[in-house]
Amino acid sequence: MTTTVEFTCERPGCGEIGTRRTGCYNRAKRKNAPLYHSRACAGLANRAEPVSDDVRRARKRQYDKDRRAALGDRLRAEKRERYAANAKAIYVRQRARMDSDPEYKARLKAVQARCMARPEWKKHKREYDMKRRAVGAYGPFWEAYMCMRQVEDEIKHQQTGDSNVKADSGDAQE
Repeated sequence: MTTTVEFTCERPGCGEIGTRRTGCYNRAKRKNAPLYHSRACAGLANRAEPVSDDVRRARKRQYDKDRRAALGDRLRAEKRERYAANAKAIYVRQRARMDSDPEYKARLKAVQARCMARPEWKKHKREYDMKRRAVGAYGPFWEAYMCMRQVEDEIKHQQTGDSNVKADSGDAQE
């Protein structure tokens, strides 16, 4: 014969009377576990409080920041690998989007123009183009050609009296 115990539901706002076997009731009391009169009431009691969108976004932003700080190098390496594996497909997809969406094309062109106007970019591009032309014209001797160009430029600057070159070599007159 099993005995049952009547109790009051511990969910705030409920207060209904429920029954449990004596052993279940005693076990819950030993563990300081709440007793609910039904499974539905237990589900409602264990439901998390609703969180506003602003709080959720702030938590996500902080999580992303912490994750990038902890795993940033690995994440960037994985991203580079994914791009390298699918570079051709990515290019084709972007090209198709650019051709079909004039607004996207205009935005992309504006970003490229801003990047290309920076002095660092101009310097990089000038060096890149010079190297590319040297490799194409002189093949395995492109480095020798580049050294020769630097020497010729240095000679030109010294012949014309360029003050920047003189200041670098220590011959500047003050």
